[in-house]
Amino acid sequence: MISTLTHNTKLHRGHFLKHQILAVATLSALIIFSILVPHGNSVAALALLPIALVSRNKALFALLALFLIRMSNTAIVGFDPLLAPSAWMTSLAASTRLWLDFAVQSRRVVTRQFRSFSVYTLVALVMSSFSLSPEISFLKAFAFFYIASALLLGVAIQAPANTTTLSWLCACWTSVLITSIPLLAFPAVGYFRDGQGFQGSLNHPQALGIFVAPVLAWLVAKSFILNKITIRLAVTLIFVILILLLTRARTGVVSILLGAIILGVFRVGAIGSWTRWLVKRKAYLLGLPLILLTIPILFTEFRGGIQEYVFKSASSENLGTAFEESRGFIILQAINNIENHPITGIGFGVSGSETHEFNIEIDTTTGLPVGAPTEKANLIIAVLEETGIVGSIAFFIFFLSFLRAIANSANTALAWAALTAVSTNVSEVTFFSMGGFGTYIWIICALALALAPSQFRHVRGRRTL
Repeated sequence: MISTLTHNTKLHRGHFLKHQILAVATLSALIIFSILVPHGNSVAALALLPIALVSRNKALFALLALFLIRMSNTAIVGFDPLLAPSAWMTSLAASTRLWLDFAVQSRRVVTRQFRSFSVYTLVALVMSSFSLSPEISFLKAFAFFYIASALLLGVAIQAPANTTTLSWLCACWTSVLITSIPLLAFPAVGYFRDGQGFQGSLNHPQALGIFVAPVLAWLVAKSFILNKITIRLAVTLIFVILILLLTRARTGVVSILLGAIILGVFRVGAIGSWTRWLVKRKAYLLGLPLILLTIPILFTEFRGGIQEYVFKSASSENLGTAFEESRGFIILQAINNIENHPITGIGFGVSGSETHEFNIEIDTTTGLPVGAPTEKANLIIAVLEETGIVGSIAFFIFFLSFLRAIANSANTALAWAALTAVSTNVSEVTFFSMGGFGTYIWIICALALALAPSQFRHVRGRRTL
């Protein structure tokens, strides 16, 4: 019996590794193609369309690959005006494949999270009629619901292990880290955006920061779970920590800590299990007082570096100044919008700012809007600003159930990674951005949610997923 289980475990690991190597090779080929071929980004995005229609797994891979293509460092691949319409076509095609697969195979039953999520997006669609830009709010709300729910359902109806999708996610992490390493030697590319924060192979230092934050949470959780930390895991941990610090993305660091807090609050027995883990490892208990005694000695030496990391700008002399220069003015404008539109909000995905003009990008070929970027300071404030009190109530009914189910996932590492990904929205609102980081966040969350116990996902008294 034991030999059979060992054999099955080896087969499972081999299957996982095979998919991961194939995914890394495919993603790397797409990136190289995007660099070498004129309009390579848009061509690669369109090439993923027929692949996405083949199967549910291929559709999920296409959406993950599209995320990397759209977030690539523009110093390497350049700006491609055809990318946005090409990517949206493939995204909608992949989502349609996932929806069709769900309709055919799932007996059309839903989880508690999907039901409350549908109610919120329905409210957001209705609120679009009161928006400062009704057509943009409607299109954004529809795209968000259609793609995010497709990811949710596409992952949830797979086998509980979700081995293939998880291997692709790990391949996505590996691809970005591997392609970012060489750029440390080329500051003009690796620090292209602002010359200060390292952005690697992605298009912004903040993007790389919030990308690697879930990776670091995943690795730290793995080190807690394993009885023995391998040299490879330790080296990877150190490398990811250095990359995160080089980005100077404070959001990445904060999101890991916030994700751990949410995990401790919502996960049943989490605090007790962490305490027992520490008690069993006496070396950690002996080392902790030593670290606490060393901190005051080293504080003076490292104070300058810490202050520079937190404040970033030399003109920022205190927290108040740093807040004002970073996100303060955006929050104040959002509060002003909330006061003027408390019930219905200003509209889903819409910006009402005196300092940042709300620009709508129109595709010259189709005449359709393909982008309307906004800059929001915080997820909670953004929801209240955009959909008002009515939309906020509907959102938080869904959101709290969503976080609780994720926190109780059978895979603790995935749970922390997913909660970290969501927590990046504490200062970078990407939760609704299905043309950008929203896809990345929802894939991680869907994987963790699919492994949550039935009592956290099911509708009471009904047969569900």
